Amino acid sequence: MINRASLVATVVASLVGSAWVQADTISTTGSFDSVSDGNSYVASDPLGGNGFSVPSQPVTGLAQFDPALGTLTKITLDVSANWSWQIDLSSNAPLDGGLPSSIDFQIDFVQFFIGYDQGGGVTGVLLDVSESPNAIASAAPGDSPSGTNSNNGTFSGPQDITSSVTLADFIGLGSVTTVGGYLAIPSEASLFDIDNLEASDTYADLTMLLEGADVTLTYEYTPVPIPEPASLAMLALLGGTLISRRRR
Repeated sequence: MINRASLVATVVASLVGSAWVQADTISTTGSFDSVSDGNSYVASDPLGGNGFSVPSQPVTGLAQFDPALGTLTKITLDVSANWSWQIDLSSNAPLDGGLPSSIDFQIDFVQFFIGYDQGGGVTGVLLDVSESPNAIASAAPGDSPSGTNSNNGTFSGPQDITSSVTLADFIGLGSVTTVGGYLAIPSEASLFDIDNLEASDTYADLTMLLEGADVTLTYEYTPVPIPEPASLAMLALLGGTLISRRRR
């Protein structure tokens, strides 16, 4: 004689195994405030300045993935952020007033990015753009050269960041605190080329801006299994049959 409890357990296990397991997604949106910084360079000390700086603004308002929904499998970051830089060149009077003078200045790179910070510094760059700011100024004999150059643009997602982060930082019932908007200035990478000017009186001032923007995280996950309608009907029928047999 078949044990009814064993039969029920076998049928239930079979039905749960046929439950819906199609991947699903849920999104959360936060934002960061504008972040800006700058550096001043002098031709007599082109490797000086303020040192390598990484100013940042945290992204606030991002909710973690609720583990009650299922198993997190993928995170996509989407953002559209505007960036800009400007270099202003200046110098005092030329060494020889009878000759033209000029300044040629360049930085190897500056970087605007959305970064990942677990509390010990930026451990990952999730989305970024790099630039090589430069400016040139020249002057006629007797004049002091000055000039400005600038550039701007936008970087945007979506970007799969699953392999660049620790998923556990994004799972829970709180807020995501490891994502921010950053910009980086390696002042040690500047280069001056001047003509007919005193190096100690020749300057380049860099300003950088990463405008505040919305950041959206989309969580892809495998939901907690939900029995199919047909499976639920079969369970109900099985239960009714067992009750009917007991009454007999």
